[in-house]
Amino acid sequence: MSTVELSDALEGLGATLNVGSDDDEITFNLSVINKNLKPAVEILRQVVLTPRFDAKDLARLKKQRLIAIDTRGDDIRGISSAVWQRLMFGDAAIEGMPAIGRRDTVEKITIDDVRNYYTQNATPAGARVSVVSDMSAAQVKDLLQPLVAAWTGFRRRRRRGCRALGRSRRRAPESQDAAAARPSVPTYDKVALFLVDKPGAAQSEVSIGHLGVAVTDPDYYPLTVLNYVLGGAFSSRINMNLRESKGYTYGARSGFSAGVRPGPFAATGGIHTQYTKESVVEFMKELNAILDGVTDKELEFAKNALAQGLALRYESTMARMQLLNDIGKYGFPDDYLQKRLKQLDALTVDDLKALAKKHLHPDKMAILVVGDKQKVQQGLNGLGYGDAVELDIDGTKK
Repeated sequence: MSTVELSDALEGLGATLNVGSDDDEITFNLSVINKNLKPAVEILRQVVLTPRFDAKDLARLKKQRLIAIDTRGDDIRGISSAVWQRLMFGDAAIEGMPAIGRRDTVEKITIDDVRNYYTQNATPAGARVSVVSDMSAAQVKDLLQPLVAAWTGFRRRRRRGCRALGRSRRRAPESQDAAAARPSVPTYDKVALFLVDKPGAAQSEVSIGHLGVAVTDPDYYPLTVLNYVLGGAFSSRINMNLRESKGYTYGARSGFSAGVRPGPFAATGGIHTQYTKESVVEFMKELNAILDGVTDKELEFAKNALAQGLALRYESTMARMQLLNDIGKYGFPDDYLQKRLKQLDALTVDDLKALAKKHLHPDKMAILVVGDKQKVQQGLNGLGYGDAVELDIDGTKK
């Protein structure tokens, strides 16, 4: 089917079908009313097995992408995000590449490249199907049998291909050899200050941090509890300081961004230009202060808020889908929510202090500021971290 034919067919069934990709995987997401489930799954089967890769569609999408690349300088947050990823992962890792690509890479893509990539990577080996429905596991298997039977290799790996709530395929931990084969990422032996000029910007985008841990790391969830106090909520230290107390920003935060592989820890905020230097000082103040731990009152508040959130988090259909995806993607046990509640309840202020000292290193963080150079450079250079290294909007040193 053409793009229009596919859209019309899905609309006629009251269905939505989204295809996406990220650093970890390619995903197909189908949502449809029950009475039209079978024909909608047939469309999904066709899309997975016989996708239409049309040269005209590629030309149109490349044109759109190249326009987005050429106009990316207008988006200060987009610039900050792309440059930050490059600072965290470097040029060798896929995570260091801008999500929209670069002009030189996009221009080279051919329709054969797309077809070959799909053939090599959209394979049943290691694939998983997550279903949220009122169907039984047996009904789900019957519904998906045409896809299971036709997708090359699926028949030999049937237990990997389909599961319902309560039955999951565990992701094997990354081997040491695989981890060692990953490209090395930049590390900072002291605070490193970077500046991207955005002339006339009314605000500066500030990011401060370093590479953190993967979602599968045993410390990941306890670290999110620590971060709730630091910058993970409106009432967090960072937001209450920079927004409520100082008025430097409409919102500041921190968090661990990770997946199958380690991702960055970052404290971020859009800062009024005239307070750029001062905001960096306050960010660093909070990042250093958290090394001394949290108070009993802060931990109690975080426990209550996070426990209530976990209890209510998976009531909707899409939220339950996220639960299944977490179980399948990261190899979590089926009862991991209950285990997290127990883990949360057992955490102490001493535990969080130890985690902070182990995983947060304010003396070895990168500081990225995207803002008006004429207005912020002098103040940044006076912070005591040396002169800011100037980068262009791609993160290349000038």
